[in-house]
Amino acid sequence: MTEQTMLQVRIDNKLKEEAAAVFEQIGIDIPTAVRMFFKAAVREQRLPFSTDVSAASKEKTDAEKLMAIMKSMVLYEPPIMGDDAEVIAVLPLEYGQVPASMFVQLVTKVPAGKITCWEDVFKALGEIYGMEVKSLPDKTLPNIDSNSDFIPYWRVVSNRGILGTGRGGGKEHQRESLLKEGVPVVQRGNVQGSYKVENYRDYMFDFSKLKILKTY
Repeated sequence: MTEQTMLQVRIDNKLKEEAAAVFEQIGIDIPTAVRMFFKAAVREQRLPFSTDVSAASKEKTDAEKLMAIMKSMVLYEPPIMGDDAEVIAVLPLEYGQVPASMFVQLVTKVPAGKITCWEDVFKALGEIYGMEVKSLPDKTLPNIDSNSDFIPYWRVVSNRGILGTGRGGGKEHQRESLLKEGVPVVQRGNVQGSYKVENYRDYMFDFSKLKILKTY
C-alpha cells in the first residue's frame, strides 16, 4: 500500500455545500472527488478543465462548472467478482445489448505490459454472450473507476498495433504510458507523431485465459 498523507484546504462554506450536493448526485463524496481531481491533473499534466474565462463561462456558478467537470468523469463500478484479475464477471444483457460496463471490464483485465484492440474485445464479448459484437455501445464509456483510478484505455491499440484509438489520453500520453509499462513503442516510418507497438502480436493479451463467471 502506498504511503498516504492528510490534506487540509480552507474553502468557502457555501462552495463546500454546493460542491457536496453535486458530488452526491454523482454518487461520490468530497475525498473521492479530490482524489479524482489530483489524478486527472497528473494524468493530463495541467488543470483537467478549461481555464477560459469568456463571458459565457463567467455567467456560470462555481457549482455549475464543477457539475460539468464531474459529469464528464463517468465512473465505472466493477461488478461482483469483477475485481478479480483472472475472472470476467458476466452481466445480463441490457435490452438485448452487451452492457457498456462489460467493455470496460475487459479493458481493465489487460495487465501492465500487455495490450489489446477493440476487435479482440468485441470477439471475446461475442464468444461470452453467443452473439455478434461489432462496435462499442452508444453510451459513453466510463473513464474512472470507483477507486478514482483511470481505466487503462492506453493499452488499447489498433488491430495493427497503432496508437491513437481515441480514449488513451492522446498519442503522446499513450506512448509514454506504454513505455513505462515495458511495451516497446516506435515511430511509424517517417510519420512524425504517429506510433506503433513494435512486434505488437507478442504483447496482445489473450482473453481466453480468463475464467468466465455468470453473475445472474
